[in-house]
Amino acid sequence: MGVADGSESNSMIHITDWMPTFMHIARGESVDGAALGIDGLDQFSAITAGAEVRTVSLLYCVALVRTK
Repeated sequence: MGVADGSESNSMIHITDWMPTFMHIARGESVDGAALGIDGLDQFSAITAGAEVRTVSLLYCVALVRTK
């Protein structure tokens, strides 16, 4: 797939991006998650070619705050 041994990346890819990315690997072509009714972006090129991660925002914490 073009990924060199020992490659590293500090890019953040959200867990919702894995499904479209794995689908790209399985199908051999880019997958539009929105067209399939799922969240997430195909990050295949970010992983294999070092392209910029396509995610523009990332929700990383949801906390329930209770007040009395």
